[in-house]
Amino acid sequence: MNKSFIVAAIETSDPFFDKRVPNLFKDMPIELAAVKVKDGKIVDTFSSFIGGEDGDSCGIYLDEYVSERTGITDVHLLNAPMAQKVFAAFKLFAGGNKIIVRNVADRRALSSFMAEYCGGVQNEIVSIYEDTLACGNTALVEKLKTQSWDDIFEDEGIVHTRKDSLSFCISLTQLLTSDIDSAAP
Repeated sequence: MNKSFIVAAIETSDPFFDKRVPNLFKDMPIELAAVKVKDGKIVDTFSSFIGGEDGDSCGIYLDEYVSERTGITDVHLLNAPMAQKVFAAFKLFAGGNKIIVRNVADRRALSSFMAEYCGGVQNEIVSIYEDTLACGNTALVEKLKTQSWDDIFEDEGIVHTRKDSLSFCISLTQLLTSDIDSAAP
């Protein structure tokens, strides 16, 4: 690979499962991680938890469902930087590079939060499915239809630790830069 790109992962709260704050209908960003890739190699990383809009976790309460799914608890968010600071730093980190995320929901969330917290994004943001389909990697596209990320990583011999967004970005980068056969299985 001879181009630069960003692989990013975003985690959000899930207000529909939050029983402590029944009037909280806003999905909030709680973690953003990314790796910068140049010529097939990771050259830089970005990772931050994201606190509430007032600088502490006020307004973001994670229930067991979200904590189980992400590994993130209220304690992780207690002293985390505000979203505006995190997204402004991420915008600088990403520069003008294409950003690849794991799915369409992450693409929408990242675009929405970038617009809300730092005036938008100048980057092309694509989901891994869209990007692999556009690149003609039908083998990976077929795997994405039926397998979990953990299964795909295991099939490709990539060691992946769950509940860590930066680790996910690194694993996904290894997958994208590996020699997966582009023919359908």
